Amino acid sequence: ARAGEAGAEALDPIRLAGGVLLHPGFILPEKSPSELENPPTPFMTQETVDKFVMLALPVGTTSRDHPYTSPAAAVTAAEGAQLPPMLVMVAEEDMLRDAQVEYGEAMARAGKAVETVVSHGRGIGHVFYLNWFAVESHPVAAARARELVDAVKSFVDSH
Repeated sequence: ARAGEAGAEALDPIRLAGGVLLHPGFILPEKSPSELENPPTPFMTQETVDKFVMLALPVGTTSRDHPYTSPAAAVTAAEGAQLPPMLVMVAEEDMLRDAQVEYGEAMARAGKAVETVVSHGRGIGHVFYLNWFAVESHPVAAARARELVDAVKSFVDSH
């Protein structure tokens, strides 16, 4: 959003052609059903969600409704910005799924070019593709990891 507000000339010679958000750390003001109902994974538990959110926010900020982490606040912050197309990758059993999907939907409603892709399947949680053992040994995780890479590659190729 800051780059979009500054205009293309501010980044010259760099041109932002797009953005890829892989399981971004958005949260809702109140704990969402996906936060409360999805099982913890080696990469995400209730405690790590709370800790990572606090690490992402400026010192002294305690609200879950901040533009760095809140979908609605992020969209408001980006309203006047000329953003490049974005791809938002979401995992079905991610504790942050509801907020990630809300971000993609809210950005699309705000007129931003956003594609949201959900990786479906049992055990497909936050950053599942980083669990090399699961990707190597679990056929669903392997298939979803290939689909994720293919979606990112297709997005990059088209922009």
